[in-house]
Amino acid sequence: GIGGDAMAFAQTMNTLGIDLDPLKVWMAGRNAGCETTCGDALQTEIHSDAIHIDPARRDLQKGSREHAPSGWSPDGDALQALLARHPNAAVKMGPGIDPENLPFRPHKSEVEFISMDGDLKQAILWTGSLSTGRNRATRCSADGQITLGSHQPEPAVVREARWSDSWLHVPDPAIERARLLGLLCRDWELAEPVSGLGLLLSDKPARTPWLTPYRVVHQMSWRADRIKDWLREHDAGQVEIRTRGRAINEVDSLRAEFSGDGDNSWTIFGLRLGSSRIAVVTYPKGQEGD
Repeated sequence: GIGGDAMAFAQTMNTLGIDLDPLKVWMAGRNAGCETTCGDALQTEIHSDAIHIDPARRDLQKGSREHAPSGWSPDGDALQALLARHPNAAVKMGPGIDPENLPFRPHKSEVEFISMDGDLKQAILWTGSLSTGRNRATRCSADGQITLGSHQPEPAVVREARWSDSWLHVPDPAIERARLLGLLCRDWELAEPVSGLGLLLSDKPARTPWLTPYRVVHQMSWRADRIKDWLREHDAGQVEIRTRGRAINEVDSLRAEFSGDGDNSWTIFGLRLGSSRIAVVTYPKGQEGD
């Protein structure tokens, strides 16, 4: 590429950039101020303790991101051969990667998911001596960086929902994708109301940057007429609609349909629990009510 990663590496270590495109090689050298060479990284003899690989992951014909390693350049097979020669490596993979479908992944390796201000931005495969566990989540924000890891997946505890006097928590996407919700469940007495939902319930708010708590006010079946009646009775103004797993379609139109001229703002989670769809009404983010 044009040297975005190399710029950071070159500040603290000797860095060599390799790319097939001579223009990109020139640009990377100018941007990062490091040594660069034009060539095939798979055929170039590399003398280094560690390598950083950023495969091309875009389908140039479709203009879309390619999540499957078979469509990358270098592809999964080539990466496996490269990692066999250079066991200490970091491979950028993109946040859409399935960590359970990486045929080139060495046994001693770690997948880290990284978020920035609540948005999932990147996934990295760390191998060899650069690996510290098996699964890791990192959250970056203006307040700094926090990270949480484990040597194995930590699935969330599942417990039947008790909606009254409860708090619904939305996890940071990095820790959810890293499959480490169980660590939060253990520390904060949280549980999923149904396996795989990705939202956590408890009888008190969990004060951790990994979670955004919403205080539950009411729960009902997902019927538009019933929801509208409740909102009218509770002086609804602006209404935010959130959902999981596409349980609810046409969120934008529903937001306009449910919002009113009242003084109270509400957040409604449209969720699927088994074969049923429910509406969970909460105070907006950051509001705890009376």
